[in-house]
Amino acid sequence: MPRVNVVKKAAKDYPEQGIKKGDAYYWWKFRFGPMVRSKEHPKPWQLTRSEFYSTLYQIQDAIGNIKAEDVEDLQQQVQDLAGQIRELGEECQEKHDNMPDSLQDSETGELLTSRAEAMESAADELEGIDFDNFEEPTDAEVREELEGELGDEKEPGIGEEELKKRKEHNTLLYAEKIDEIMQERLQEIIDEVQNVSLDAE
Repeated sequence: MPRVNVVKKAAKDYPEQGIKKGDAYYWWKFRFGPMVRSKEHPKPWQLTRSEFYSTLYQIQDAIGNIKAEDVEDLQQQVQDLAGQIRELGEECQEKHDNMPDSLQDSETGELLTSRAEAMESAADELEGIDFDNFEEPTDAEVREELEGELGDEKEPGIGEEELKKRKEHNTLLYAEKIDEIMQERLQEIIDEVQNVSLDAE
């Protein structure tokens, strides 16, 4: 990868990169290539000319930053990522198969095969993540988590205004606790997704 350099204050404007005179920016340069400038620190895929690694680094970044509103959203994202990984592996295998027979057992041929197998394994692992056992918390679970926090709506002698406040308070707490439990359970799956190995030579 090329070395990334930092300029604290630009000497002039670079409008194509959105850099103005006085702005800090990063720059790097590939061998035999032009200088590249950016206001943001470059992502790993911007620092490689390998088509394979460029795609792989983008997938890794997407997995590292995965977020989801609900389990259906997360499952769809994981399926999409698994599809991208499998496609990357298939491209490697296709390149290997298109090589002359005499070169398929060469170092390059073996590298392509290794990458194809690694991607297939990672895709299989992602597709094997179990979403069927994901369950929303029951009313009993939520109330157990909120023990001592919910206001007593059946306390004798409380007025209508106080009862109304307690109900609103309890409804809000209940909804927040459900969301908290759901996010914790989603995070457990996200952690599993992020632990899938995408290492490749």
